[in-house]
Amino acid sequence: MVDGAIVVKKLAADEFFRGLLASLVSTGTKRIVAPQTEVHQAFNRLVEMLRAHKFGPELDVELKDVDYDPLYGLSGWLDHTLTWAQRDLLISFGNPSYDLIEIKYDEGQAERVLQGLGDLAGYREVAEAFKTELERAKTYDKQS
Repeated sequence: MVDGAIVVKKLAADEFFRGLLASLVSTGTKRIVAPQTEVHQAFNRLVEMLRAHKFGPELDVELKDVDYDPLYGLSGWLDHTLTWAQRDLLISFGNPSYDLIEIKYDEGQAERVLQGLGDLAGYREVAEAFKTELERAKTYDKQS
């Protein structure tokens, strides 16, 4: 607290991603079943919502390195982060594509991660938004 003001620390994008995985588990989702482009598209929409502060000022994420190529529907940052998460045993998926991503957190681990990051309700809202955007991406791909 500085002069009566609350200072909100900007969250690193990789910390946010760990929180997203944990919040998915805490809302009952341990598996993401979708083609690579649908996962990327849904994550990009989530990033757009974060940039527009749709989840409130408490969830302030540093997103300058998070990219998205609309032509190919892919994010190099997300690919790198998914690979990192698999290396650290947070998720598992089949290389080179990931039609099935399994989140390795159990419920207790997920809750501890979320408590360490703070805004539990905000993260659960993010998880629900991601699941909604993933469904929208599936519908969009079927119409293409």
